[in-house]
Amino acid sequence: MGKWIFGLLAAIVLGMGFFVMSDKDAQSAKPASNTQQSKLERKEQLTVGVDPHNHPEYKSNFELYFAHLNSAVLVGKANVDNGGKTLSNEDYKRILNDIRKNLGNIKYDGEKKDELNRVKKLVNQAIQNNAIKGDEIFYEIHQTIHELDKHFNTTYFVDEVPNNRSEASFFIEKSEFDDVYKWLASTKRDLHSDKYDPFRDREEFLVHIAHASYAYSRHFYNLEDDIFMKMKLSELIKLFGKMKNESDSRKYNEYIEQFDAIYDEIQKERRL
Repeated sequence: MGKWIFGLLAAIVLGMGFFVMSDKDAQSAKPASNTQQSKLERKEQLTVGVDPHNHPEYKSNFELYFAHLNSAVLVGKANVDNGGKTLSNEDYKRILNDIRKNLGNIKYDGEKKDELNRVKKLVNQAIQNNAIKGDEIFYEIHQTIHELDKHFNTTYFVDEVPNNRSEASFFIEKSEFDDVYKWLASTKRDLHSDKYDPFRDREEFLVHIAHASYAYSRHFYNLEDDIFMKMKLSELIKLFGKMKNESDSRKYNEYIEQFDAIYDEIQKERRL
């Protein structure tokens, strides 16, 4: 990736209020509270068939995606912008610690538990042994996380082919949108929304949207037969490709304005 994104991890913070209620009110409220708590607990667990792009509230799936991204860096299967410098041994150690944090945040107790625990041990071993570039353990770590990501996430991290300059990004295996127009409408709403939960701020939310929209633009481009739509989707691929690598958040509004112009052109053509 043109920019190496660390810390783009979803988090939901629940506020708890203190109040007094009667025994009767407490009894009637308890089932709803338990139901809500159960639903939140399920979303915290690593779950098969989740798209972490559209559902970052599934925190364990989101952490697994980024564990895969970070492990891909270890084996040269993800591009890193390191100011033109090669990664140092300290950089590799930092990446390993990021992976350990990703994996440590995953909640899971299912059939893949042994694989998850095994890769945690491998990461700890690599840290303790001060593993460096080219170490065989890096490939073992990456391959295990790679398989777990593909098993659980419908939108998983796609490894770079070594020395390939193409951008690694989300891979859309199963789209949640029936057609390109529904995706475009959803993206427009997201880009103009003043809500960014569960992300830390709007800038972090827009980076996430840019990465996902880049992938969806390519996804629908490959499915589209109409020449006009292919041309517009090609423009969106370039737009979101630039936006997801933009280091100056003050320029995000310019990209949003460009998207709006392309969106309006598509809507106008659709009405003809």
